[in-house]
Amino acid sequence: IADYLQLGGKTEDEKVARLVKAIEDLKAKLDIPASIREAGVPEQAFAAALDTLAEDAFDDQCTGANPRYPLIGEIKCLYQNAYRHGSALRLDGPDDQSTPGSRECEELSKPKT
Repeated sequence: IADYLQLGGKTEDEKVARLVKAIEDLKAKLDIPASIREAGVPEQAFAAALDTLAEDAFDDQCTGANPRYPLIGEIKCLYQNAYRHGSALRLDGPDDQSTPGSRECEELSKPKT
């Protein structure tokens, strides 16, 4: 996709980083919240729904079409990063380059019952 959009980059990681940045720039231009939290979802409500969200994504028929089948824990991690940061990528390298999957999964505490 990055090649088609002529975003540049020499390695696959650079191309992914540039594609993510282009998407984030587009979201900002369109005033789309950068994360689930910025969209106004309370952390307690998100944490309470996290298991169901991950299981539903795992069971979705489209998930099986991915090149690599994810574990439910990996899906939860993606959701947690999307909640807090809006991305599963860390954009803090040289020249704001990202490393796919490098952000460690952040646990959200479940509400106490």
